[in-house]
Amino acid sequence: MHQLLEACGDLKEWKPAIDPASGDIKGFGFATYKQPEGVLIALSVLNGFSLDGQALALKCNSATDQYIQWYKTSQGGEVGMAAKLQPAVDEAKAKIAELTGGRAPVAQAEDDAANAANAFLSSFGQEGGATSQPTVISEPAR
Repeated sequence: MHQLLEACGDLKEWKPAIDPASGDIKGFGFATYKQPEGVLIALSVLNGFSLDGQALALKCNSATDQYIQWYKTSQGGEVGMAAKLQPAVDEAKAKIAELTGGRAPVAQAEDDAANAANAFLSSFGQEGGATSQPTVISEPAR
């Protein structure tokens, strides 16, 4: 998962959630990118990406989501930002294809995975130390 996230931009941190009782990975984690472009590329490329039969679901915390919306507006809006990032998106897709043996991404995250991610995120509400650092929450396949 770390390599997939890193293919999208300079990754500051990746923390898979670990069950304290068993030590097993819980099936999700938290990533922080150094630049907002990494978050945008990861959301574009990895959200809904099928890995080992499971669709990844990426979500931002509310503070990051607000920052990303502001950032896109300051960079020329949704269309301008998409055009600016397209070469980096294409490069990330190529790296991810290499890492995963060319498995094709799915068009959109499966409803079950998206619902599970939404339920998990809503359990935190607005509290919990949200920062302005771009953070992506993802559901790894393992």
